[in-house]
Amino acid sequence: MLLLFTLFGVVRHLHYTAIGEDLSSSYVGCRLLAEGQGSHLYSHDPQVFSKVLDPVWNETADRAQFAPLSRLHPYVQTPLWAWSLEPLCMHTTFPQFCDVFLVLVMLSLAGMIWLVVRYWAPSLFHPGWVALLCVAWILTEPFKYALFLTQTHPLYLFLTVLALVLARRGFPVWAGICLAVAAAVKITPAFLLLYWLMVRQRRAAVSFVAASAVLTILIVVTTGPSMFFMYLQELSWVSNVLLVAFNNQSLAAFLATVMHPELRNEVIDWRIHALAPWVKWISLLLSVGITVLGGWLDRRNGLIALRPHGESEPPPYGAVLAMLAATLLAPIAWSHYYIVLLVPAALLLDQRRAQRAPLYLACAAAIFVLNVYPVAYRAIANQASSFSILRAQFDAGLIAMGAMVLLSTQARAFDHARSSG
Repeated sequence: MLLLFTLFGVVRHLHYTAIGEDLSSSYVGCRLLAEGQGSHLYSHDPQVFSKVLDPVWNETADRAQFAPLSRLHPYVQTPLWAWSLEPLCMHTTFPQFCDVFLVLVMLSLAGMIWLVVRYWAPSLFHPGWVALLCVAWILTEPFKYALFLTQTHPLYLFLTVLALVLARRGFPVWAGICLAVAAAVKITPAFLLLYWLMVRQRRAAVSFVAASAVLTILIVVTTGPSMFFMYLQELSWVSNVLLVAFNNQSLAAFLATVMHPELRNEVIDWRIHALAPWVKWISLLLSVGITVLGGWLDRRNGLIALRPHGESEPPPYGAVLAMLAATLLAPIAWSHYYIVLLVPAALLLDQRRAQRAPLYLACAAAIFVLNVYPVAYRAIANQASSFSILRAQFDAGLIAMGAMVLLSTQARAFDHARSSG
């Protein structure tokens, strides 16, 4: 089933018109570093987040025969990522570069589904249920948008889930390395360090810190100290940007459009506004607090030490809660990041089968409906219907977070009832 899912995604989107819009920044950014133009890597339009006005970017794209498939987007990731892509980007055209990542993205999504149903939702470890998950998620807007843009986010989401699984299966060193690689590019997975400390998986936490230090040193060694400081400045700048565009499904964007309704006129733009300090601090404190809560919930449910082989344990609902919080509460949470909602939806279906609780099925159905057009905004075509909800993915994320807390609470009660019975 997962092989068919992967083949469908690749064949359906191979050489798709306008594919790779977000991947353009990695491709051109890689070539900038390779051609000694690293000082132009972090270039932005001062008013519109999605544009690059630097002529060096356009010249580099022209020399690389960058096809006019999409507009160039600014580069906002670690320079180590652009540097690591040099063997690929310098020997491929942009469409070929996109095709390689399209395959990697689909393999990552298939791998994530396998990990979730194998280790966290065992009652769904069956071809029929896997097929249902794949078909359902193919219909969602986050899936369509991620593949349309050839977003690399699924790679790091897979690494995050893999890190959590490895830590529980007795491979803490590899778990820390996987999470460090994911956090080096996307930052938000680093919140799971707090989770590991809460559930006393200290070896995984130490491995993460050590691997992150090594990656930081690699940035300096491979791209130079000046590039590293430019990257730190970029992180500081991005963390203070407010965007109210339709595809920013964050708490900050939600609060901005609620408190300033006139900003709804900019939902099809990516105009840069200043993020209010109080919103930034609330988002950060909530991220930390909910991550700690997730760790406490899983520790209370017994997810601390490894259990003997064959002994059952509840899924890491608290870890999934932490992953959701890191997504919703980041200042910029693009709608395609919400492919993570597949994880809580699968856990809800798994417990629906185990406990026959209709509420779990209702939550899973709500998550699905809120991610499918016409209820969800159609990001690819900037299209909305009379039913579309502007922050549908954000709303689904809130439901998923509440459901993870409920599942965690019920898992403890169910375990007590089963033991006493």
